[in-house]
Amino acid sequence: GDLDLKLGAMAEPLAVACQTVKQAGVQAGDEVLIIGGGMIGQCVARAARQAGAASVVISEAMEDRRRQASEADFRAIDPDEVAGLPAFDVAVDAVGITPTAEAAIRAVKKGGVVGFVGLGLPEVTIPLFDVVVPERTIVGSFCYADEIFEDAVATAGSSIIDLESLLGGVVDFDEAHDAFESLATGERKDLKVLVATGAERPE
Repeated sequence: GDLDLKLGAMAEPLAVACQTVKQAGVQAGDEVLIIGGGMIGQCVARAARQAGAASVVISEAMEDRRRQASEADFRAIDPDEVAGLPAFDVAVDAVGITPTAEAAIRAVKKGGVVGFVGLGLPEVTIPLFDVVVPERTIVGSFCYADEIFEDAVATAGSSIIDLESLLGGVVDFDEAHDAFESLATGERKDLKVLVATGAERPE
């Protein structure tokens, strides 16, 4: 179709985010916390807003990512601030390490939902008492159904969700390794680096 290729590349993380919001049962009027302001976290925030969340807060340690979230009209906070906020209806851990898992669980109200989409570590420790006694629900989210991906493609090309602000630099194929290395070391601040293969767009 006519979808810009750069925005088309955003359809996959947006589909992950839409699946996460669906799994977590975000409803109109919900107060939602996203832990982690990387590409997936920023997309989950947008998907939650589209689902009708009354407010979306992004907890992120990196100042550049907090700035990006603020520029998209989300409330962006340092992780140390989470514990002092009123309880949320839904929290999503888009990082996936023990401290973020604990923070997400403790941030939701009794009977609230915590969605896990980040896979920072294969195993984490959670405060079981804080799950069982307040009867919080934990759900995982991975991948998506075809229809969700199709919806994400349609949404990526619309003005409903601002994805352009999340686009990072474009590098040639032979620069890809160095670009990913610089992302890993923190030298690059892009949320998403696009790799140009040089191939012609199919008709």
